Amino acid sequence: MAGVSRFGHYGRLRAEQFRQAREEQDMADFQRILEACTRQIRSYILSQSLEVDFVLETVQ
Repeated sequence: MAGVSRFGHYGRLRAEQFRQAREEQDMADFQRILEACTRQIRSYILSQSLEVDFVLETVQ
């Protein structure tokens, strides 16, 4: 035997399942945050671009 109790063995298997589920949830959360940041950056760039266009039109 490996010197591991049944309780320890099954506990380790159960913990691995929880770790894997937590990792999947973390990746899903990361993707949502990344998408939100990308939208925010696009919005900022677009607003800056529109502002520059407005200033150029006003000057000309």
